[in-house]
Amino acid sequence: MAAPLRAAVPGSFGADLARVAATPLFQFLAATAFGTVILFARAPAAYVSPLLFAEDWHWTSLVETRGILHTAFHARGDYAVLGNALLIGLASAAAEGICDDVFALPRCLALASYAFFALAFALPVLLLRRQLGGWFCWAAWLLACTLPLGLETWSGFEILGRAVNVGFVFLYVAFVLLWHRATAVRSFAQAVPVDAGLLVCTATNPLCIPMLAAAAWPAVRRWLGGCERPVAIVREGAFISLCLLAVACVAVNGLPTARRPNTEAAPPASLEAAVEIGLARGLLYPVVWPVYRQLSTWSTLAVAAAAGFAVWRWGRPEHRPLMAGGLATVVLVSAVLALKRGELAAILEGYLHTSPDRYFYAQNLVAMLMTVTFAADLARRLSDRPRLAWLPAAGLVCLAVAAVIHEPPWRITASQFFLADDGATFAAARRACRDGRFVDARGRPGPGADYVEISVSRLAGAPLLLPRHAVERSLAARAERLRTALEGQAHPRF
Repeated sequence: MAAPLRAAVPGSFGADLARVAATPLFQFLAATAFGTVILFARAPAAYVSPLLFAEDWHWTSLVETRGILHTAFHARGDYAVLGNALLIGLASAAAEGICDDVFALPRCLALASYAFFALAFALPVLLLRRQLGGWFCWAAWLLACTLPLGLETWSGFEILGRAVNVGFVFLYVAFVLLWHRATAVRSFAQAVPVDAGLLVCTATNPLCIPMLAAAAWPAVRRWLGGCERPVAIVREGAFISLCLLAVACVAVNGLPTARRPNTEAAPPASLEAAVEIGLARGLLYPVVWPVYRQLSTWSTLAVAAAAGFAVWRWGRPEHRPLMAGGLATVVLVSAVLALKRGELAAILEGYLHTSPDRYFYAQNLVAMLMTVTFAADLARRLSDRPRLAWLPAAGLVCLAVAAVIHEPPWRITASQFFLADDGATFAAARRACRDGRFVDARGRPGPGADYVEISVSRLAGAPLLLPRHAVERSLAARAERLRTALEGQAHPRF
């Protein structure tokens, strides 16, 4: 018979390894690494067929010529895109500093995007262990990594691996940070990094700004309940950090100003379309996606009413403010979509399609976390019934397995590759250098200018501006590798 496994001896390497593996930081890093692999497997087109997609093309030129901060606050005229600019800047630094090839930028950007999404999905593992418990934190991570995204159709390829749509996920990041802040942050030192993250969220997704009101709720509740004097609350480090966050948010994003109405915008969605956009596609989708196409207005309202009653009846009272906050977040985003993006109703076509997924991704992630929280509440209520206590967690795992079967990473559809670079950027850069298309940071031509103006096609829009020294070095390196390969074929070694 085989000898029984022995427990790790205290002070041994095995005991030290087990102790490190049990730490939240190690598990967070592991979840981020595994999540990156999962997301790459689900949507590899951004890496396998590298292409600077949509605004990534223009924003890359701005980052290269004007810097990250200028891009963050001038790329759009309506709100800041700090998170997007930071991701592009990181990818650019990796392409030139690590790969030593400026044409590796699309692949570096894809990897940075996968890693960012994975990091956002792993945040509950790091920050919400006390609130949810370890197993349910991992369930939230797994469900986020496998949430259906329409990868079987054209709409999924534009999210994973791109920088243009990472801003939607910052809404989910803000929701997790606010939950952690309300339940676990007490001192100034604890609040500062959390509030810094919230500031980046507000400077990337403007819908995060009204969410900051939730950060003041714990202090307001204690004041209204008469638990503490207002003077004591104001002197707390967490409250001081919150005040600094409010000032920084105004300084970074500015005061809201009246904008001219967009005459080209579609009219507001009808009541039936608003129910589909807000309830079916925005709130309930993480649970009802297997039967989404069988829903209707009345069945959606019935499912929403049943879900609301279940959460109120069997959810833990201490989580009701969280559920209310999550619902308010989804309602806020859904109201903006229904009023400002009425054309989504025509795209969804009455529960026939789920695209464009990017507009619903953030609220789906928030709703998913609310679902996991309710499952954790049910498990807590069933803790005195061991035969039933495992059912909520098992239900979440089954939902994740069903999502994997629905969009299996081992079957990549051709729809993810309907846009491909196929070396066009490299060829266009070589022609630009040959023809002397050099410009300065403002786009003014000149033989001694520092940037190369690369025009791939009319679909790309404005030309891509990349540093001249980096382009010339990368072209020379690729030419040398090609010459070496040709010489190896001409003189094979036996």
